[in-house]
Amino acid sequence: MKLNLDKWSLVIRGQWNTAILSPDWLAKEVFKKQELHIKYPVLGNTPPIFEASNMKIVAGKNSLVIAPTKNDEGLLQQIEDAAIHVLKTLPYTPVSAFGENFHYETQSVPAEIETILARISQIQVSHLRLI
Repeated sequence: MKLNLDKWSLVIRGQWNTAILSPDWLAKEVFKKQELHIKYPVLGNTPPIFEASNMKIVAGKNSLVIAPTKNDEGLLQQIEDAAIHVLKTLPYTPVSAFGENFHYETQSVPAEIETILARISQIQVSHLRLI
């Protein structure tokens, strides 16, 4: 299997105050750096992307996305630590969901994964019947 790092992320859904999540605040509180790179998307109504320390952050009104920019296992822990820090620093932000996304590409699905997916789908189907 080949990992697709562009689709790896930690996402916190909530009602974020983007005035607080400014470049200066993110540099100081999350990246712990004096400088960071800012990318402004040209198309669409997309928030800016802040990058430093091999991480990128997209801070929108409805979600905070933190993602790695290189394949490094230790970086995943840093991303989780950054998310925890943001949540502890901004405790009154209404948060509705949290998740981590990992994306892999493969030509064939390994048997172990097929078995797990089959069990999950049976659980979901039986759960739906109970409702």
